[in-house]
Amino acid sequence: SEPLPPYLYLPWAVSCYNSRQKQLTCLQIAESVRTGGQFDILLEAVAAKAAAKAGKSEEAARILKQAEQKADQLLQTIGSQPSQTQQDAAVRQINSKQIAWFYCFGSENATKAVVWANQAYSAEPNSPAAGALLAYALSMSNQLEWAKPLLASFEHTQIADLVQAKIHLADGNKAGAIQTLRMAIPKDPGSFVAEKARQMLKELGSEYVSPIDGEALLTYLSQNLGKSVVPQFLPPNRIVEAQFSIRGTDFSYGNEL
Repeated sequence: SEPLPPYLYLPWAVSCYNSRQKQLTCLQIAESVRTGGQFDILLEAVAAKAAAKAGKSEEAARILKQAEQKADQLLQTIGSQPSQTQQDAAVRQINSKQIAWFYCFGSENATKAVVWANQAYSAEPNSPAAGALLAYALSMSNQLEWAKPLLASFEHTQIADLVQAKIHLADGNKAGAIQTLRMAIPKDPGSFVAEKARQMLKELGSEYVSPIDGEALLTYLSQNLGKSVVPQFLPPNRIVEAQFSIRGTDFSYGNEL
């Protein structure tokens, strides 16, 4: 009866995106969130990427364009200074860090990525996430010299590792780039950043081999837990039996038992 919270729908959408046949479920999740009156530019990026992965390039372009338009609309709501309630509602749905991520990994646009990453970093100068986004946005335009000081200022995130790998490549250190990319992927294997890292590894003639063999794990679970890893649903009346025992047979209407 309540709208899905981000901590449920985002991991759900990312899992579907990374599955073999469930990409279109991402579009259904995004539509459900929109229908509930919510806007999440991160979810819109996942839905667009999923549509592209499923071979629906026109649908992907439409989702990205509409996401940009909705973000602009919300930003105008914040800037036009309407009621405080409207401002607060708009701010809850969008911020500069999310928009910067969108232009870095969703609708990839180096110019807009730098603009919004700069705003995010100005708002949160002590945030490793904001610093990494700005470094990555700069790397999209090959401004690696400007990105280096940012990487030196914070503990490395997965995005920062991606930038560091680009710096290694620019310095001619291919082995260092490969090692950095392989270290970055396990930090969040299902993310768009990890996907970029895998692409870079492939271009370098290498690949990432997960320490976990999914097929072997599934086989092990099936053999030990039965044909269904997740048990089939059983209605409560086949699991729980309740009995209410009381003394006496006559009770006055309206009195507590």
